Parts: sequence; C-alpha cells; structure tokens
Amino acid sequence: MRRVLQHCRYPDRVAELLKDDAALTEELALGIRAHSQADLGLAVRAIPDPTRATQNLSPGKTYMAVADEQGIHKRDYNFAGRGNPDLTRITMYALNLVRRTLEGTL
Repeated sequence: MRRVLQHCRYPDRVAELLKDDAALTEELALGIRAHSQADLGLAVRAIPDPTRATQNLSPGKTYMAVADEQGIHKRDYNFAGRGNPDLTRITMYALNLVRRTLEGTL
C-alpha cells in the first residue's frame, strides 16, 4: 500500500491518510492509476463492524473510488460484511462505478 501511495497527491502525508478511510481510498485510486500507468484506478476499502458477524448487510463502511483523467469518482456505503452476499454486493457496486465512469454518467 505504501508503494502505491508514493504516487498519490500527498505522498508525504501517508500517516494522516491511514487515519481517514475515505481519503485513503481516493488516494489509493489515484496512486494505482499512476503506478500502473492505466486510464483508470479503482480502490475499494471495506471496514466491517468487528462486533457483528452477519452474512448479509452487515454493518460497517465501504468506500470506493475510481480515478480517471477527469478526477475522482467515489461512493460510500453503510455495509461491509465478510460473507458472500456482501462481498458480491461490493464487487457489483465497484463494477457499476467503473461502468458509469467509462460512460461518463457520473
């Protein structure tokens, strides 16, 4: 992660970014795009509630960001379970964010 963050907007503020999950996800998307020399960079960070073990719509926070030449497109969700239903939902939402970025409909 630190190697990717060397390519973000604020490589000297990594310690601060590690405390802010939303900002970290945005910077990871930018860093992934720059490090891989790609047109898009996608970052997804899910932080489940450690006290809950439900398989579907488990509480927590999920952050997604796609970086392209126009900037950062992001979404936040209030679920972050470890089970297959939530992992599938996170994957579908991330792919939808990429699709909408490519279509220019954000």
